[in-house]
Amino acid sequence: MRKKNFKGRCEKRVIGKCAEVCRTYDAIQYAYADLLQASDEVVVIASDKM
Repeated sequence: MRKKNFKGRCEKRVIGKCAEVCRTYDAIQYAYADLLQASDEVVVIASDKM
């Protein structure tokens, strides 16, 4: 979980299965987004905004 006022870098990129711009905050999230994009079992990647 990230802090509310996270001061680190955010990478933004477009992924086909995500309706919005996909934001990743570290290398693990970036790699996991690639894994979800490549998986045939995943249909849509939804974001959770709080």
